[in-house]
Amino acid sequence: MQPSKGSSGGSIVVAKVIGVGKSDSGISVTDSKGATLCTKVEVFKFNHVRCTVKEGAFTSGTAKVIVNSKTYTCGATTTDVSKCAYEQTATAFPAVTAVTKSATKTITVAGTDFFTKLYTASLTYGDVKADSVTISSATSLIATFSKGVPIVKESTIPSV
Repeated sequence: MQPSKGSSGGSIVVAKVIGVGKSDSGISVTDSKGATLCTKVEVFKFNHVRCTVKEGAFTSGTAKVIVNSKTYTCGATTTDVSKCAYEQTATAFPAVTAVTKSATKTITVAGTDFFTKLYTASLTYGDVKADSVTISSATSLIATFSKGVPIVKESTIPSV
């Protein structure tokens, strides 16, 4: 499990838990001692639980996913990873390094650590939310504004 001294707040852990579906409720993710690890937990597709991690929460290689009072132990010490396994899919936050107006209705945003799998991006630029955002790669995304790119101060950085 990385980072080894605790997670950055907002990093994502995805646990594959066999049999979990979107209709399941009462889902939580805890450490081996029972402390809650996530600020948000969701089943985003069958057999997959996504946890938005609290800052410093993940410090060991074992996690427990609790679904409707049934506990699944996941991690490095689990003997049967076919029932529950996890990976930390993001350890860094997206960062914007440059913004370029591509056309009258689009901007291209360069940066680092844009999440390319399992995520839907949103972008606000000059207090105006983009109508659509396409993540091209971990370092580039394109935002479209149906009424045109907002007029902003030159130093304005979009919120991704």
